[in-house]
Formats: sequence, structure tokens, C-alpha cells
Amino acid sequence: MTPVPEPDRPATDLTTRLVEAVRGGDAGAVDAPCRAGADPDAVDGHGTPVLSLAVRAFDDPTAQALVAAYASPDRTDALGRSPLHLAVELGCYDLFRLFAGHGARLWRPDADGRDALALARHWHGVDLAAELRRRSGLAGPSSGAPSGPKRGPASGSRWAGTPS
Repeated sequence: MTPVPEPDRPATDLTTRLVEAVRGGDAGAVDAPCRAGADPDAVDGHGTPVLSLAVRAFDDPTAQALVAAYASPDRTDALGRSPLHLAVELGCYDLFRLFAGHGARLWRPDADGRDALALARHWHGVDLAAELRRRSGLAGPSSGAPSGPKRGPASGSRWAGTPS
């Protein structure tokens, strides 16, 4: 049965309350807007599902409250990633188990065509520097030698807080 929004509160107000509760990490405040009719699969202003916001914050209690309100671990964000994909990518084992136990489709691909198992394999053996270069589009240094100006004080200068 789908909850009916309170007559004095429009659905957008309920969604705003839900998004604020999730962003604030207030698992206890998630239930009231959902019971009043807020969609547990609601998205924020950037198209990110509230369950994905909880995963990104490593907020297990809030994610559990959303799943209890029937939020889908398969609802994708604007970039094609689901809360399940984020849990794998971020190494949130407990959330992965929660989502798998609530019917998440482990074989559903992300925007890059990788399912949960392929993501786990990818992140288990990834070269983090190469992955950061891939995601940022920056080439990075071409060799192991430092590039650009040296960081730190020039000879003869003092670090802040050093006695004169």
C-alpha cells in the first residue's frame, strides 16, 4: 500500500524533509516523512537518490531506515550508479550485504557496463593513482621524477610557527 501525503503537507515538502534527514544523518527522522508519503526513492537536487547519499556518508543506520521504508538499492543516480554500486566501490561491506539481502540485482550493470562482481574485482586490484588519473582526465607525471616546483620552504626560510 502506498502512503498518502498528509493533506496539509505537499509531497515536495515531505521530500525536502526526507533529503534533509538523510543529509543530516538522522536515521530516526527518516521514518516520519516516509510514513507521511515521501518517496523513499526520492532524489536530491542533483538527481542523487537519498539511499546513495546515505551510502556516500557511510551512514549505515540511515541506509537501513531507508531500506526499511522500501528504498530501492537499484535506483540509479544521474551517472548511472546505484546505491549497490556505490557500496561496492566504497568498500561498504555491511551495506552491500543489506542491499543483497533486500533483493538488489547484483547482475545489473553500472554506466560502464560492470555488475557488482566486476566492480568488486576492479576495486580489489586497482592502481589508485591510475584510477585517479582516469577519473580526473589528468595525465599526471610522466615519470617517477617530481614535476613542477618543489613544495616546502626554500633554503633559509622558516616554517610557520618556528621560533624566530
